[in-house]
Amino acid sequence: ILNHWRKAEPGTNDRELVNRALASVHGVDLNPYAVAIARFRLLLAAMKECRIARLKDAPNFQFNLACGDSLLHGSSDQQVLGFHELAHHYQGEDIAKLRRILITGYYHAVVANPPYITVKDRALNKAYRDRYPEVCHGQYSLVAPFMRRIFDLACESGFTGQITANSFMKREFGRKLVENYLPTI
Repeated sequence: ILNHWRKAEPGTNDRELVNRALASVHGVDLNPYAVAIARFRLLLAAMKECRIARLKDAPNFQFNLACGDSLLHGSSDQQVLGFHELAHHYQGEDIAKLRRILITGYYHAVVANPPYITVKDRALNKAYRDRYPEVCHGQYSLVAPFMRRIFDLACESGFTGQITANSFMKREFGRKLVENYLPTI
């Protein structure tokens, strides 16, 4: 993205172009440590591109990263665990950023690396089933709702990618995803 901006506007200040590139990158993770690591790695990459060697010399780069459950938050009328999303969220979640980042049909490229687990918490399992009934089947893995979510976030001509095991193609929980949902994409 930065190389695109450099080619399009060779006379523009590198810090401005780096900020534009950073504005194009958005990320959400449930784990606050993962968000902190992503922020730090983006900061280091931005500093390197601007040829800044010390943290104290770094400008106030803006990052579009939020801690939260990307499967539950995002739409204006979203209910989470029976409550409106603004009324219920985990302490570490940044609802304002989540709402700004998780916009349906907005992104040209969406990637995910979901955990390859089943949801043990009954209320959370039900919330995912209620939100993604067309893909959460049987003892589903989080691969299924994440696959649906990345397609929701991508614009019509966008690209999606997900790091995942092929278990959804081999096990019963993937039947609805493979037979009913994916043919509609």
